[in-house]
Amino acid sequence: MVFEENQMLCASIVIENSYDYEVRKAAVQKAVQDLNRQLPFAIRLQKINITDVPLPKTISGKIKRNRKDEH
Repeated sequence: MVFEENQMLCASIVIENSYDYEVRKAAVQKAVQDLNRQLPFAIRLQKINITDVPLPKTISGKIKRNRKDEH
């Protein structure tokens, strides 16, 4: 999920099935760094939260986007 926080573009990335979590986390971090190098500064991800905890969802299964403090 991508969102704005304190005028920074941020992302919460969930790694499901935490088998080899650290290896997968490092791969995601590298992919984000590679992507950021290609993007203009104004649209680069400046804060990234990588976790294996699912994001909170509504009863219908949609991600709760208005409660950033829950991720």
